[in-house]
Amino acid sequence: MDDLTELVREKLGGPFHCYGHCHEPAELKFLPSEGKLVGVLVCPSGYVSRFVMYGHELDAEELRSFVQRNAGSAMEVREGDVRLASRHALDLGLEGADRTVLREAYWIQNYGRSKSSEPDRAALFQCSRCGAVFVQPVSAKTSLCASCAR
Repeated sequence: MDDLTELVREKLGGPFHCYGHCHEPAELKFLPSEGKLVGVLVCPSGYVSRFVMYGHELDAEELRSFVQRNAGSAMEVREGDVRLASRHALDLGLEGADRTVLREAYWIQNYGRSKSSEPDRAALFQCSRCGAVFVQPVSAKTSLCASCAR
């Protein structure tokens, strides 16, 4: 997975902007997962605008389940909320234009069906101290999960 991580960092690592929250610059950070490479796009406030799972073979359900576990009962992540994409050698500036290099499954927070401008809607954030993903109102001013805030 280290080769895949380096490929993603080098070819798909940004720059990004926070989507649906503040439009500040966002950073790609990787989360611990069971055998899959999962990244999140996180703004300086910790808002997670996107979850992305990278691999050679992916199933949208894998990412949907991962996001749902992080969201808990605070929000529902439906099957149709996760999209799949293929990245080809040509897209990444690599040799072998017809070759699929990797696939992505991605979920965008506050997009489409779940789009809301309610200031107290539940949103996923990444703790700036421990890196855990947690739920809080989108208008919250802390970047720390409950454990780290104690």
